[in-house]
Amino acid sequence: MIILGSNLQNAPVMSLQTGGEIARTDAPLVDPADLSIKAYEVKSHLLDEKRIHILRIADSRELSDMGFIID
Repeated sequence: MIILGSNLQNAPVMSLQTGGEIARTDAPLVDPADLSIKAYEVKSHLLDEKRIHILRIADSRELSDMGFIID
């Protein structure tokens, strides 16, 4: 599936465990060697705002119309 990067800005991060949204994506983290997106910075009211929180693409179960789905 090909998805535009602009569609992943402010995309919801959904948890299978809670069954709901736990965060939203913010800025992508790009690997300069091959220009691939390796992770996204995420923001949430559930997370400490003083720290930077990262969601690696490899750690997400699925990427769908609803956003990122994680375990």
